[in-house]
Amino acid sequence: MNSHLPPLHRGNAKTNRSSKVVEPAALFAADIDQMQRNVRNLEYQNRRTNTAKAYDGKVNEFLEFCRTVYAGQPSDQVTTVEHKKVYEFMWYQALRCLRKNSKGSRVKRSGFDSTEYTSLIEKYGQPNGGAIIDDPLNGIGESCIMQYKAAILHLWKDQIHRGINNHGQHEIWQNSTDELVKMVISRKQRIRRRNFAEKFDEVSSPYALIQQHKEIESTLFSAGVAAMNRQVFSSLRNRFCFLMTTNSILRGESMFRAELSDLFGVQVQTPDDAHPIYVMMMQISTGKTNKDLKLFGRAARHKNPLLCPIGALSFYLLYRFSKTNEFNSTTDFIRNDLWFATKLLVELNSDLKRSISDKTYCEAVKKACGELGIPTQHYVHIGRVLGSVLAETDGDDNELIRILGNWDPKIQEKAYSTKLPMKIIRSRAGFNGRGGFHFNPRTMVQPPGDLLSQVFPWVDHAMQELKVFLRASPGETRQTAGMFLQFMTKMKEVVLQDAAAMLILHPDRSVHQLFQMSVFRSDSFKAYVEVMRRELAAARDPADVTLQAVIPSVAERLNVLHQQVERNRQAIDAGRDAVCDAVLQGFEVVASEIRTLALPINQMVQSQLYDQGNVDTSASIMAACNAYASDYSKRMEHRRQALRQHQALLFPTTTTTMGTMGIPQHIVENNSPRLELTRQSDSSLLPPGFGHQLSHAPNSVMDMYNEWYGLEQFKDVPVAGGIQSMDNKYKSAWRRSWPQAQQKFYSRVKTVIMAINKQVENGRTLVEVSEEFEAAFTKHCKKKITTLVAWVDIKEYRRPKKRQARQPID
Repeated sequence: MNSHLPPLHRGNAKTNRSSKVVEPAALFAADIDQMQRNVRNLEYQNRRTNTAKAYDGKVNEFLEFCRTVYAGQPSDQVTTVEHKKVYEFMWYQALRCLRKNSKGSRVKRSGFDSTEYTSLIEKYGQPNGGAIIDDPLNGIGESCIMQYKAAILHLWKDQIHRGINNHGQHEIWQNSTDELVKMVISRKQRIRRRNFAEKFDEVSSPYALIQQHKEIESTLFSAGVAAMNRQVFSSLRNRFCFLMTTNSILRGESMFRAELSDLFGVQVQTPDDAHPIYVMMMQISTGKTNKDLKLFGRAARHKNPLLCPIGALSFYLLYRFSKTNEFNSTTDFIRNDLWFATKLLVELNSDLKRSISDKTYCEAVKKACGELGIPTQHYVHIGRVLGSVLAETDGDDNELIRILGNWDPKIQEKAYSTKLPMKIIRSRAGFNGRGGFHFNPRTMVQPPGDLLSQVFPWVDHAMQELKVFLRASPGETRQTAGMFLQFMTKMKEVVLQDAAAMLILHPDRSVHQLFQMSVFRSDSFKAYVEVMRRELAAARDPADVTLQAVIPSVAERLNVLHQQVERNRQAIDAGRDAVCDAVLQGFEVVASEIRTLALPINQMVQSQLYDQGNVDTSASIMAACNAYASDYSKRMEHRRQALRQHQALLFPTTTTTMGTMGIPQHIVENNSPRLELTRQSDSSLLPPGFGHQLSHAPNSVMDMYNEWYGLEQFKDVPVAGGIQSMDNKYKSAWRRSWPQAQQKFYSRVKTVIMAINKQVENGRTLVEVSEEFEAAFTKHCKKKITTLVAWVDIKEYRRPKKRQARQPID
């Protein structure tokens, strides 16, 4: 009777005086095996429905396989998990075809098919069988084969605990069985290509979802327009579920399990926020990802009310409570047991403690996607997939996406990442100067319908035929064709928009044969070009901030300096002629360079502000101005030395600040009102020709030559003498505002011009040299300036002609 067991109560007589001491002889022996079985049974009963559905059928199929194939073994060993049985069973699963659902049932036909097994053994499992295994017509995939593995190991563990199996895991599941799993995984793409399966599959569908995010919400909302209460109720509920899972990147199961008691809100406001942010929190106590932790679904009020999950919840609850009357009595909140179990997503006129099934929401989303023609296999988890894609395309950090979605990092990277690094994509598209800010006005000018019908006219007809086919054949899918036709529909707009913009910005290209097509010669297109011209002329980049809008005190400082220069010039006129001439010349140079300060300071200030997120701070502006002023001071040092010795004599009452070019202290300390100056007042401070850029696509070498020297069609462009005159007069100062690409282009053009001049200096005529260069530019270089520079280097035309060696004197 296990007399060695200690009594249940120990202690002194005082503490145990009123307690009844149980003698060891009265205790029953504990059955440790039964205790373990009871714990396992409890865990088995609490399994999720989907887990039981996935495992139980596969375990029963393995047991049926053992009873059929190994019927000759002793009855107590027939169903014992062993390597030979496991390998043969997994071999059969790896080679069999998929089983179709029973008609009208969501449950797939299960059970061991001895006929199919026998045919596979005869074909591949006999000594004289085929040496090469053919891929099944439509075999099982990775997830299915891994479920079989998990089910068999689950059965093996149960037999170990019951003492009817003494094999180790490495004995029942060996490397040869792993090779079967690898074979199933590797053959997926082969089977898909052989069966011409849709290429736009579940991996590609998120790219289509992000384009019709708002349309899905609108379709779900519009489903409740009907007068029937049940439809309105379902519409508001499904819309909230979609928006909540999208904005919070939640699994659908988390919503179905949620209860009203899981909801609460938090209001957050930082010093930089103009308004507080209200965040709805939804506790997730049970689910696939949280294990023993409590997780949260979080969503803030959206800028767009159409996409706000909190607003959607308020609509849903307002309508729900008006129909269910579930909280008419305030006593419901006094007793937790009366309302804690009330589900968040329920059916109308049903048990409020029973949530909707995933099938209910799945059918609503599937119907909405079908009406919109969205190719996707994600229905229950559509919000989680779409939310992750939207966050990534908006440039959100992957770690923050993982935290919001309560993900394991590896799962997020493997299954839900779109691999769209938006920062580098925007940069490669030319939007790299202002933190990726996208401003492209031509894409917003919509062509008229009659003009669109003239471009790719077959697309509309093909799309209509596809829709008719899909409506007549419910079981058929043509997702790849649908996505291609949608792409071509977009191309109709792109062709017209880019053609109009190109002809406006580059009219010389109108001679191309492309623009001789009838669509581009129609009156409708000509009218559209004029609309595009007006829109492009009126478009103003919202991120374009002038110097006066950033810091008006800089413009004020330049005006003061200019006034000082004028006063100094007036004083010089009254002095001695010799001194006046020398000082006047120095101040003319100073005045000219002061006028050039506006543009580079403006650009440096704007660049720093954009890098700091458009934050208008005085400190960053002063730093930018002082950095330029420091460089300016060094270049003016030799001029200041010459002027300083005459300053006391000529200007006894004038104090100049040109020596330091520092920003006055009162400007830093006092935020004075901003001056309302126009962009034209900026350019009036600059000498003629500043801001001019070279023609980026010259048609000939002579065009480059004429523009360089201001000849023929380039006469007085930008000033008399052309580019050469600007370089002689202002050196590189007039080109400092150019972007890097224009600077490189200038350097290449200069190389060509210098090479031409060098050949003329060597005795050749200009006509002869220009003809040679023209032929190379047109035929060999295909009118590419970079290639022409390389040709000049190969010809060594930039090098001076070698002098003949002097003859020795006899």
